[in-house]
Amino acid sequence: MRKLPLYMVLTAVLSACSMAPDYQRPPLPVADSFPSEPVKAEELQVKAAQIGWKEYFKDPRLQEYIGAALINNRDLRIAMLNVEQARLSYNITISDRLPGINAQGGYSRSQQGNGGPINSGYQINAGISAFELDFFGKYASLSDAAKAKYLATVEGQKGAHISLVAQVARSYIQLRTAEEQLNLSRITMRTYNDSYQLVKQQVEAGIANDLDLAQAEAQLYSSKVSVAAAEKAVVQLNNALDLVVGKAIKPAAKGYAISSQNILGKLPAGLPSEVLLAHPDVMAAEYQLMSANADIGAARAAFFPSISLTTTIGSMSTDFSDLFKGPSQTWSFAPSISIPIFNWGKIKSNYDLSQVRKESSIASYEKAIQTAFMNVANGLQSQQPLQRQLGAQIKLVSTTKESLRLAQLLYDNGIASYLNVLDAQRSHFQARTGLLSTYQEKILNGIDLYTALGGGLYEDTVNAQSDEPMFVEAK
Repeated sequence: MRKLPLYMVLTAVLSACSMAPDYQRPPLPVADSFPSEPVKAEELQVKAAQIGWKEYFKDPRLQEYIGAALINNRDLRIAMLNVEQARLSYNITISDRLPGINAQGGYSRSQQGNGGPINSGYQINAGISAFELDFFGKYASLSDAAKAKYLATVEGQKGAHISLVAQVARSYIQLRTAEEQLNLSRITMRTYNDSYQLVKQQVEAGIANDLDLAQAEAQLYSSKVSVAAAEKAVVQLNNALDLVVGKAIKPAAKGYAISSQNILGKLPAGLPSEVLLAHPDVMAAEYQLMSANADIGAARAAFFPSISLTTTIGSMSTDFSDLFKGPSQTWSFAPSISIPIFNWGKIKSNYDLSQVRKESSIASYEKAIQTAFMNVANGLQSQQPLQRQLGAQIKLVSTTKESLRLAQLLYDNGIASYLNVLDAQRSHFQARTGLLSTYQEKILNGIDLYTALGGGLYEDTVNAQSDEPMFVEAK
């Protein structure tokens, strides 16, 4: 009787070494560093992932959109609920490793034969029912697997957070480009209308011919088509941004021009490829690999016997007043063992399946690293070509502007036809449109590079020496 509490304590604390294989992180399946010039050590005090989105995205209007999205976006809210589901599942697996203590009481009243004595009985018991002792680490491995899955969902939420910031930024830049394209199209339409009215007056004065008028009119209607298309694009992109944000908002701040140098901040370069290991997508894949590794331990443990234990301590008496007195006390200790003998290969198949799932998880982990490396490499290697493209596009706008001026001058002096003016106008409009597209592409590349390096998780910049704050969560 005195040993029963000891048995119950042993069942609560008994644990065994895990049969899961030792976890080994796979080597990086990519180059040791990104394709960029090395930088000084002092420039790496703050990594890209530690730069707050408020510091990197300097446009105040964009900041308002991002802040609203982090509160209202439904996808981020779903990611948070997935984390909560995984946390609760992990708690359940922890509970499976601990014995459940149950209590029950009862009262019975019976009679044997006609006129026989009536017997009454009281009973109360407390104890552990069929608790499986984890000698071979089965439940420990299952708990480790659930914990790794939970941590993977946490990283998944971080990844969703970063993706949302990037999506808002990209949608906003596309909207700003469309707005400026609409403004350019309207200015061009007014210019073409002025040209049409001038040619019309010249035709009426006998200076120009009907062909010049028809060409000017065609150019005018072409510009109206461009305006209508730009208006549709602005409406659709604005609706798309509202969807990402989660609600329609009216930012108080005025946004920067697409050509502004202040839209984006600067990023450190020359980082080793190991920084990808801290990216949420890569960490989520690694936690899934850890979970698969732990599942192997549970599959291995299934080959061994399972030992269960049932213990009770209680009291039984015909009189309620004597129920809790010494003579009425009862106890029982009932261990049992179950040994797998023949199960048609089910246990072996489960073990083989766990091995295959681990190999699949390794491939997924390596692919996550390769994808992250590619995204960073694309962003880094696109910077200089985009800068050269932007410089050439700016010169093209300047050149077409001068060509338009000369074509108009020659036409006014009767040296060239009006077709030369129309061609120069189209070339100048296309060059300005191309310049807007180049600015957009350069900014979008900066956004992609920032998020590929793990940026966008924090609102404010995190110093390497300080504790990292929690990222903004959706409500």
